[in-house]
Amino acid sequence: MYKKILIIIFLSITITSCFGGIEKQGSVLGYSRGVVKTEGGSFRIGNLPSYWKKKGIDYRAILFVNQKDQSTITVDSWCKRAAGDASLKTLTDDLLRGITDLETGDSYEFSPSNRAALLTEGTGKVDGRDIYISTYVFKMNACVFDFVYVTFPDELEYLPDFKKMIEGFEFIKGPKLL
Repeated sequence: MYKKILIIIFLSITITSCFGGIEKQGSVLGYSRGVVKTEGGSFRIGNLPSYWKKKGIDYRAILFVNQKDQSTITVDSWCKRAAGDASLKTLTDDLLRGITDLETGDSYEFSPSNRAALLTEGTGKVDGRDIYISTYVFKMNACVFDFVYVTFPDELEYLPDFKKMIEGFEFIKGPKLL
């Protein structure tokens, strides 16, 4: 139980500190059958296995909790001047703010939907407890998309689920193509 509470608290603190509060600026409105609905649009993500359960949170993001190990995945979208000309590295650094003793591994770019994206993986501490984090950040059509996986360093068994979810990204509709 302590694990679940720790990870969810970590996510809440991290997410709300990133861009001044999702409840005010985030674009995510809901999720159904693999489709994330946003203000003025939607996008599809890859399906997660049934042991990943969507949980309600008070922020404009989607939270999935793994029933097997209590790891978490959050999905955010920020539109309408959310990040301006900020680099993918700067946006990623904002997501990682609040993690102490942060050590990131190699970050590398890849191209979902023919757009540059940045994958960053690392370890650090939240409230003195070791965590592992993997983030994918990319921009498309006046929006920033953030996907964050959090678990403990010795529990990476379900990381491939997160990566498959990202591979299933498909922009459906939204702000005009830039």
